[in-house]
Amino acid sequence: VIVHAPSRLHFGLFAVGELVERKFGGIGLMVDSPGNQISFSPAEKLTLAGEDAELLRDATELWFKTSKPKFDCELSELPARIEFVGSARRHVGLGSGTQITLAINAGLNCFFTLPTMGDVESAAQMQRGKRSAIGSYGFFQGGFLADRGVAGDDVIAPLDLRIDFPTDWPIVLLISKRTKGLFGSDEQDAFCKLPDVTPTSRDEMIDIARQQIIPAILARDYDQFAPAVYEFGHRCGMFFSEHQGGPFNGPLATQLVNTARDFGIEATAQSSWGPCIFACARNDEQANRLVAHVADKYGDAVETIITRANNDGHVIETKSTVGN
Repeated sequence: VIVHAPSRLHFGLFAVGELVERKFGGIGLMVDSPGNQISFSPAEKLTLAGEDAELLRDATELWFKTSKPKFDCELSELPARIEFVGSARRHVGLGSGTQITLAINAGLNCFFTLPTMGDVESAAQMQRGKRSAIGSYGFFQGGFLADRGVAGDDVIAPLDLRIDFPTDWPIVLLISKRTKGLFGSDEQDAFCKLPDVTPTSRDEMIDIARQQIIPAILARDYDQFAPAVYEFGHRCGMFFSEHQGGPFNGPLATQLVNTARDFGIEATAQSSWGPCIFACARNDEQANRLVAHVADKYGDAVETIITRANNDGHVIETKSTVGN
C-alpha cells in the first residue's frame, strides 16, 4: 500500500484569543507539491524506514492504541514495514505533520483491511485539527477550504466550505532553507500569549474571505482574488506580529513577499507560521520568471517550487506482492 497525500497552504486564521465565541477558523488550500508518500509492506515485525522515524512511530503507536479490533500482539510485533517514500519539509508551513499522520491512519487501515474512516473520525482518532482543521479535511477532499473555528465540545472545527481551485493558476512556494516556523510546545506557548482578537476584527476577516476571496475563486477572477489574498494574509499576520517581528516570519520572509509583489504577483502571503511564502501567479510564464528572479537574487538561501492546487485529496495505491 502506498498513500499519496498533498501539502497544505494555510492562508490565515479568522481570530485568536478569548474574546470570540469560535476560536481560530480560517481558510487554506491543498497543493500537489511537495507531496507526502508513505509505503506499507509486509514484514516480520514493525520496521520504520526513512526520515523522521519518530513521527512515524508516534503516529503508528497512536493508531495501534485506538484501532478496532485490537491486535493480538505488541506494537513491536506488528507485521508491517512503514517507509517514507517522500515528504514535504516539516515545520515550514506546509502542514506535513497532519498529512503524514492521517496517511499512516489511512494506510494501515487499508493494509490490514480495516474499515475506512471519514475525515472527522480520523482527525479525532489521530488527534489532529485541534486548532485549524484545513489540513484534516483537505487530506480527504482537497481543494480550497474554510473551517468555522472551534467552540464548545467540537472535536474539530466544522467545515463551512470546500470548492475546487483553478489549476491553471500556478503557485510558487518560496521557502527559506535557514529557518523554521513554530511547532510543538513553542507553538502552544505562543498561542497562549497572543493578544485577543475582537469580534469585529474576526468579522472583517470572514468578510474578506466570504465577499472577496471565495467569489473570486468561483468566478476564476484573478484580479479580484490577488489583492484580497494579500490583505487577508497581512491582517492575519499582524495577529502574530509580536512573535514574528511583523506580519511575516522574519526579515527574509518579508523580503520574499515584497519581491513577489514587486514582480507583479499581488496574491502573495505566508502559510501558517512560515517560513513558506506562497505566490499565486496569473500564468506559467509569470511563475517561471519569478522563480528565475528569486534564484538570481537569493541563490541557495531560498528553495523554490512551482505547484498547483490539489482538488482530490489523498490517493491510496495498492500493489500485490504475489509472485514478486
